Amino acid sequence: MKTTLIIKALLCLLFISVPDYALSDNREKNDTTISLKEVTVQAEFVQSVGNRDEIILTKKQREFGTNALDAISSLPQFSTAISATSLQTADMRSVAIFINGMPSDAATLRTYQGNDIKKVTYYHEPPAKYQMMASGPVIDVTIRRRKDRLYSAYINALNAVTTGYGTDQASLTYADSLNMLTANYFIDYRNVDRSTNADYDYRSALSSYRSRDGQYSGHYQYGQLIYQRYQGANLFNANVRYGNRPGHIRNKQSTLYTDNARDLSGLRDHDLRSDDDRWSADLYFRHDFAGKRSLAVNVVNTFSSSESHNRLWLKMPEQYSSMDYDILNNIDNRYYSIIAQADYTTPLWKGELNTGAYFNYKELRQSYNGGPESYLNMRQHYAYIAYTGRYKRLSYYASLGANAVAQHPVSGQSFVNVIPYSSLTLFYRFTRTFSTRLIAKLKGTRPTTGDLAENRVNIDSRFIATGNPALKPYRTFSLTFKPQYSTSDGWLSLSPSIEYLYSHHPNVPCLLSEGDNIVMMPMRINARNELNGTMIVNYSPCNWMMLQSYYQYFHDGYSTPSSTIRHNYHRIGGMVAMSYRRLQFIASVNSPDKSFSGDMVTRSGWQYYASVSWKKGALSAGVEWRYASQNDYVRYRGIGFSATESTCWKGMKLSLIHISEPTKNLVAINLTYFFSKGKARKQAKKSLNNSDNDSGLIDSNTAKQD
Repeated sequence: MKTTLIIKALLCLLFISVPDYALSDNREKNDTTISLKEVTVQAEFVQSVGNRDEIILTKKQREFGTNALDAISSLPQFSTAISATSLQTADMRSVAIFINGMPSDAATLRTYQGNDIKKVTYYHEPPAKYQMMASGPVIDVTIRRRKDRLYSAYINALNAVTTGYGTDQASLTYADSLNMLTANYFIDYRNVDRSTNADYDYRSALSSYRSRDGQYSGHYQYGQLIYQRYQGANLFNANVRYGNRPGHIRNKQSTLYTDNARDLSGLRDHDLRSDDDRWSADLYFRHDFAGKRSLAVNVVNTFSSSESHNRLWLKMPEQYSSMDYDILNNIDNRYYSIIAQADYTTPLWKGELNTGAYFNYKELRQSYNGGPESYLNMRQHYAYIAYTGRYKRLSYYASLGANAVAQHPVSGQSFVNVIPYSSLTLFYRFTRTFSTRLIAKLKGTRPTTGDLAENRVNIDSRFIATGNPALKPYRTFSLTFKPQYSTSDGWLSLSPSIEYLYSHHPNVPCLLSEGDNIVMMPMRINARNELNGTMIVNYSPCNWMMLQSYYQYFHDGYSTPSSTIRHNYHRIGGMVAMSYRRLQFIASVNSPDKSFSGDMVTRSGWQYYASVSWKKGALSAGVEWRYASQNDYVRYRGIGFSATESTCWKGMKLSLIHISEPTKNLVAINLTYFFSKGKARKQAKKSLNNSDNDSGLIDSNTAKQD
């Protein structure tokens, strides 16, 4: 005990002149008593039941940053950030966001203020009703009730001063006791220089490309109109959305081509343009019955038109002009889908029963290089039942479901595949400071329409990527053990976890020989075994300071037609967040991130981030710095073939000598203004909402910033 007090005192003395302004004061306690059926406990900021944690933010957490997303990121469960456009857990896992029960995104959450948050429900794994909408952790943010009439506006502009980089957003809302109308616009744009170096070793020949100049330009933008009406026991919500994602990558490269002991030099040009226009209409209705029973119905209609124009051009010296090539890969897609879901919830046996059904129809028509259209349609049926209950200190969540997928391509084999879904979560609280959670889950994963489409795109003259219409859904079993310890005053928490995953016949990209060519195609392999371990430490020595660190270990084992693969990978990271009056400071560092998929390995470099922000009333201003120390790369390994592609994103000028350093390195200015007038009651909870982001394109024929 004495040692603990000494450590806390020394750390606080470092900043003795700083007043008591907290980013996240986990030590504040509410003395009210809450009755949870059989169990009565003192109120805490986190109440855990089965597969979820219900989190109440402190006053200082709600005041962190400029919006609700910033406030939630300050919780120990997540990675603290300001002006982020996504949410991650403390160990860097992507989080799916729901607002009042409906799937949403970070941009929409930013249009609320931290004080609007009533509670955050954190699901460590998606519950049965969200299985078709999320694959990892989920949060459901409940917005506080309001009264009378409300007008509000949110404006945010984050733009780099060193390169073409920006994220801008504007939102307007009107709400009264019965109606809510929101107009939202978001744009994420990039216009950055890049250098791309690549080596393709075909054993009999070597193609080496060194960047002369290159550039990526593109943006993602959407406009959205939402109307919601709540009257009595009925809720109606209509959402119309248009999104656009054009992109353009061009690289000019010096070429070294080695064949039959000859070294030949030339010039290569790679020009890739892609675009995706998407319309969606979302209708939702819910009726609340007596006795906390409810029935919700959601229908979503999506139409998109996407295209990719990819050109590879090689010019050799005149005496070797026979080696010249000019390859075009043009793809045009028309995509349509309809999603329908019904969900029913009712109290049962001192717990809660949830059951429902989901239907999804997808249709893709694709034309390659102006040829005849290929056609693919897919039907998906999903039914589920789930129950949440409690017995003394043990709470549990159990669910069962079945997912039937019918696939009908023009060429290839039609099939119907039924995949069971089940999950069991046990949560046990030993003491007020120590608890543990065990999660067992069986789920299915289906291929995307892009994976199934028979489009081909040249990465090099002899290296081709394509889809595979013969792919089928596959099953994954996972077992996760997550103990949790925190001190009674909340100044220290330890969150270890260990997870094992077994995938039966997963689909992964594999390298195959096709004459003189190498083809990368998603294929079904026998099995995949993964073992992941994580330790997260949160430490708050003072009210105005929070420290967070994590360590991760990954083991991945599987076999492809080319090789047997055993990957072992470690990752570490840390963050410090501090607050002084109206000033807030965040700094973080993360080691390289790797992902393994079939015969392909993707790696990013060390990531560094720092931000300083100042807030007064409705106005906030800040500066951000981002830096990546090493190049990103993608590596391919197969029988008779290997390749490495490295990309350097250029940022600000670091000196007068160098034009720019081959690193992601930028400084951005952030301005935020939040205006509101009047009060309005909270619109009712929308418990269902679905979306479809499929396009029919694969990564190799999509121009994007990695």
